[in-house]
Amino acid sequence: MPIGKRHFLIKPSNNTSDGFSHSKGNPVIKFSIPAQDLLLETSSLHLTGRIQFRDTTGSLFSVAGNIGTISDNDGGAVAQPTPVKQNLNNLGGVHNCVDKVVVKSKKSSTELVNDSNYAQYRAVQEAYSYNLDDYKRSPLNRNLSCGNNCELLNRRIVNQYTDGGAKTERVGQEFSIKLNIPFLGRQPLHLGEDHLGGLMITLYLAPDSNVFFSRNRHLLFNAGENGINNSYYVLKDLRLTGKYIVPDAADLKAYNPDVAFRNRVNLINDVVSSVNSNGYTPQVQFVRSISNQFQRGDAINNYALNSNNFPQVVGLQRTIQSKNGLRFPYEFPVEVKPNCKSTDQTSAEIVPGSLEHPALGLGDTEVRIQYTRSLLGKNEAHHASNSLKESNNVTTEEYAVAVAGTDTGNNCFVAVTGIGADYQMGVMGTQNYVNQDYALEVVSGVNSGKTNLPTDTRSQTLLQQTFVNDLEVINTKTLVKSF
Repeated sequence: MPIGKRHFLIKPSNNTSDGFSHSKGNPVIKFSIPAQDLLLETSSLHLTGRIQFRDTTGSLFSVAGNIGTISDNDGGAVAQPTPVKQNLNNLGGVHNCVDKVVVKSKKSSTELVNDSNYAQYRAVQEAYSYNLDDYKRSPLNRNLSCGNNCELLNRRIVNQYTDGGAKTERVGQEFSIKLNIPFLGRQPLHLGEDHLGGLMITLYLAPDSNVFFSRNRHLLFNAGENGINNSYYVLKDLRLTGKYIVPDAADLKAYNPDVAFRNRVNLINDVVSSVNSNGYTPQVQFVRSISNQFQRGDAINNYALNSNNFPQVVGLQRTIQSKNGLRFPYEFPVEVKPNCKSTDQTSAEIVPGSLEHPALGLGDTEVRIQYTRSLLGKNEAHHASNSLKESNNVTTEEYAVAVAGTDTGNNCFVAVTGIGADYQMGVMGTQNYVNQDYALEVVSGVNSGKTNLPTDTRSQTLLQQTFVNDLEVINTKTLVKSF
């Protein structure tokens, strides 16, 4: 039985009074956890600090009193207050500042974890973990995540009080986030010389244009007055906090050096045509599921778009997933069939944007269920942000047409949809993908130019982000993966 626990607080080994910023210097944060005969209680590990939001001149986003009326939030042909036009990604909040996490053993500098595209997977997980009411509590207080409340709440998040005096450098929004790294979220880790020998945790910051977005995607009011290009964030007073477990002799003797955890591998591809097939050889053994989500080709590093938005493939008609050239786990093409008719009966194809409930024109219910299973291992998310109302909002804004002199296309509404395959089948099944191939064929409206599809995306290619979710075991003595 453990003798007790000790709290610890670790500052970055490369700490600086100027803070950490991707665009203004110090884009890498390093934390060193020393080697000692103690266990790291991973469940208590948190990153705390303050985030400051600054404009192109380096000034804080700070507005006294009322920071915008409800009408200001609508955009349109108005000059928006700074905190209204400047928005922090609504899924994940501060997590979006982290692009990649690398965890190494100090004993031999062996890389144990290399979690790329960290922020995107965190955003996807949040979308299927919290609903509208949930986002009024813990995610908002800890992560500055506002979810479906973004359209009205985000202006309060980015605003920071300052009296303009000596306390200016102490302002900012405080946060406390738990790093979403599977290896750091399972069993206690032995830090002794015979095991991990201590840990080095390195965070690589994300570009500012992937953390912030302008309220509207078409910025045509007064020569783009409401644009936010070159605004940036600064992280200050960073601390890694948690607890050490003080083990007794029996605990040390009984400690199992094999740490099992659910890992993920990120793969990237493009969807370039209306009939498109992409394949991978993941080279991992125990694959639980594969999840694919899609973004516009210009969504990355673009202040004018929300990088948390993953709408369904434009004009999706059919999907086929296969393993080694054979349809699997679904032995049939999944057909997308809209479940309503267009109000324009002369149109050859349904125009979702013209419907009273635009989301009904997508007809992708079965695809969404399969994607949900790939993320959760079950059909339904008991708490989720993908409501019918939100899908209607997203589809409406996707069809928004640019109007001269007016800002249009509200970025505050996001969808998290995709195409996925679950191999667990409710019984914790897995599939071997070592030297074996996964392929996804998609028939859609990508690059088709069809007039019933949104103007912005019907002639665009898509970026495909694939996450291969697998099971892994690392031996903390040998630092070798068992599988």
